[in-house]
Amino acid sequence: YQSIQNNGGSFTNPSLGGLITLSLNDVMENHRFTGGFQLPINFSGTAYFLQYDNFTRRLDWGLLYLRTSNTISYPVNYTDNVNRIIYEEQQPGKAITNMVQANFSYPLDRIRSVRFHTALRYDELNLAPVDTVSLANKLPSSAIRRQYWSLSRLEYVFDNTTNPFMNIWNGYRYKFYAEYLYGLNNGNTGCYNFGTDFRYYKKIYKNFIWASRLAYAHSDGTAEVMYSLGGVDNWIGATSNTSLQPQGGPYAFEALATGLRGYKQNARAGNNYAVYNSEFRLPVLTTFLKRPVQSSFLKNFELVGFIDVGSAWAGFLPDAQNTATQYIYNTPPTQIPPISLQISVPNSLGLALGYGCGMRTTVLGYFVRLDAAWNIDGIKKPIWYFSLGTDF
Repeated sequence: YQSIQNNGGSFTNPSLGGLITLSLNDVMENHRFTGGFQLPINFSGTAYFLQYDNFTRRLDWGLLYLRTSNTISYPVNYTDNVNRIIYEEQQPGKAITNMVQANFSYPLDRIRSVRFHTALRYDELNLAPVDTVSLANKLPSSAIRRQYWSLSRLEYVFDNTTNPFMNIWNGYRYKFYAEYLYGLNNGNTGCYNFGTDFRYYKKIYKNFIWASRLAYAHSDGTAEVMYSLGGVDNWIGATSNTSLQPQGGPYAFEALATGLRGYKQNARAGNNYAVYNSEFRLPVLTTFLKRPVQSSFLKNFELVGFIDVGSAWAGFLPDAQNTATQYIYNTPPTQIPPISLQISVPNSLGLALGYGCGMRTTVLGYFVRLDAAWNIDGIKKPIWYFSLGTDF
C-alpha cells in the first residue's frame, strides 16, 4: 500500500534497479538472517531491509524491518487570501516509509496454513523549496507530513499445486484474507479490507496447461484503500491513466490491482475490484520434443493466449452510478487561474475486457514476459507489456 498523500495521488511505480542480498543460516536451517539493499538505476530512491526467520518449531515466525525512500515531484497550489488558486508548480519531494513487521505462519497440514502479520508503519513526506515562493510556504501540511499506522492481517492459505516446469503448475490454490489498518495520529481513522485470490491450473497435454485466476478485494472505513485496476505485475515502463477521477473515499492508501492487460494502470479505480484471468500456456519445445533441451532460453520459451476481465467501483455492490467513469482534464499550470474540466461517462457497469497473446522465456536468469493486448474500448494499436516474474 502506498500513502495517497505521499505519492501525490497517483501510484508510483518503482524504478528498475539492482538488489544486493546477504543470507545467513545455521547448520540445521532453523534460523535465518537476511539483509538487502536496493538502488534504482536513476538514483531516485533507495530501499533496504533486515529480516530474521525462525523455523525451529511448527509455528514459523519472523521479524522484518523495511525502509524505502523515493524522490517524486508533487503539484503544490498557492492561494490568495480568499482561497483562490493563483499559482501552481511542481516541487521535488522525498517520500519515506519505515515499517517493522512480525510474521507468524502455522501449517494445519501439508497444503493448508493460517498466517498472521502485524506491523507498525511510519510515512513521512518532505517537500524541498525550489524558489522564494515555496521557501516562504511554511505550512506544516505542505512542508512535512507524518503518518503513523498499525496494520494487522490474517490469512487462510490452501495450496496443493505441483510445479513440473518453469511457470507451469497443476492443481489449484487459493487464499482468503482480512486486515485492519488504524491511524495512530489521525484521530479515529482506520479501515478494514478483505478479499480472496483463487487460481486453478488444468493440464491439457504434457506441459501445455490452462491457467485461470479470480481475485476480489473490498475496503471500507473512514480511510479506505483505493484499488487502481489495470496493467500487469512488475511492468517495466508502466503507464497510467492520470485523468481518471476515482469515486468514493476518503482514501488513505492506494494499491495496484493486476492483471488487466489491454489497459493502462488506473483504468478503473475504487474501493472494490474484481478481476478474472484466463490464460493458455504452451512451452513449445519441451511439449513436442522428446530430447532434452540444454538452453534455458529455448527450454523455457512459452507462447500464451489470454483474456482478462475486470472492474473497480465505489460502494459495496456495483451499479450504474458508482461504476461510471469520471475524467478530469486540467489546463496547464501556467494559466492563471488554473481551470479543470470534469466529464462523467457512464458505461456498462464499468466492465473492462482485454485479450491478446504473448511470449515467456528466461534471459540472464530472469523470467521475462512480453504481451500484446487489445481491449473492448476500441483501441486500434495494441498495448505492449514487458514485465518480469512468473504466473499472472
